[in-house]
Parts: sequence; C-alpha cells; structure tokens
Amino acid sequence: MRIKKTTKDNIIFIIPAAALLLAVILLRERLTHILVPLALAFIIAKILEPLVNFFGTRKHFSKTGAVAAGMVIFVIVIGLILACLVPLLLDNLRDVANNAQTIRTQVEGAMGSINLWLQDTLGIREHSDFSLWMNEAANTLCERIFTGIESFALSLL
Repeated sequence: MRIKKTTKDNIIFIIPAAALLLAVILLRERLTHILVPLALAFIIAKILEPLVNFFGTRKHFSKTGAVAAGMVIFVIVIGLILACLVPLLLDNLRDVANNAQTIRTQVEGAMGSINLWLQDTLGIREHSDFSLWMNEAANTLCERIFTGIESFALSLL
C-alpha cells in the first residue's frame, strides 16, 4: 500500500474539516438536536448501503428504486422487531408496577446493607454527617427512581 504525500489539496480539505470537528466538539450541547438525527441518518444509510447496492447491481433496479426497496425492507424489519419487543416490555413494566412496593423494600434493604458495610469498613459512625447524608441520598434516589418507574409504567398500562 502506497502512502500518499500531503498535497495542497489535502491540506485545503484537512484544515476546514479539523475546524468543523473542533466547532462540533465545543458546541455539542447546542448542536445535539441537530447532530443526533444526522448521526442516526448516517448509521441508517450505512446499514442500507449494501442492500441498495444489491438491488442496484444484481436486481437492476434504478438508484431510486433500490433506495425505496431498501427503505421498505428496513421499515418492515424495524416494525417486526418492535412488534416482538413492545409486548415483552409492556409485560415487564406491568410486573414492575404490580411489584413496585416489594422491589422498593428490597432496594431499601440493600441500601441499608451497603450503609452498614460502609460503617464497618470505613469506621463511619452511624449518626455522623456522612452517614446521614448517605441515608438521605439513598432515600431520595430510591424515591425518585421508583416514582418515575411507577408513573411511567402506569401511564403505559
């Protein structure tokens, strides 16, 4: 394999590309609403490229027809995947909603065990500031997680 020498044309391409990459990195929070759909479109295009080439070369479709056939097959495959996964997800959410109190009790027990382990291992007193902060953080975290899961599960059911 021969390595190409850097030419003026390469530099003219590399400098704006590097500047664009730097701008995207620095402005990624503001560009998220634009970059995520573009990234998904790029991924879908790369996934469909072999299929479009197959229809174009072997089946002698026009480029438009090959792209349309590829998109139809892609939509059908995604639809089948969703048709299989959505009922499973709804069943699991229904189980979580029905057993939320039991799960919450188990998680709170596990958090208590972790707190006791930290006290024994690190020598933290039970009513120290860190221990109180840890208990409060664990309770707040559990409350937010389970409230969110319950409301999400009940909204779907």
